Amino acid sequence: MGQQEEDNKDLARRMIEALSAASVEFVEQNYSEDFRIWTAGSLPFSGEGDKASAVAGMPAILGIFPGGLRFSIVAMTAEGDRVAIEATSE
Repeated sequence: MGQQEEDNKDLARRMIEALSAASVEFVEQNYSEDFRIWTAGSLPFSGEGDKASAVAGMPAILGIFPGGLRFSIVAMTAEGDRVAIEATSE
């Protein structure tokens, strides 16, 4: 695995940590303007969204999960400029 893949995996790890901390700053600084997300389920943030909705929804996560939402990486695969993460949350 090359340096690009290692750097991308490091960024992905920092993203998981930022999501666990509901870090609006990380989302604003690191999500691209064409960011798209789809979240399964029936929570207030479920469905499709863009960068603006991700930023706006970060405080709601702490309201829904007052004890925090902790993501743990199970596995990670990197190839070129793509990283796939298998994670659990509680």
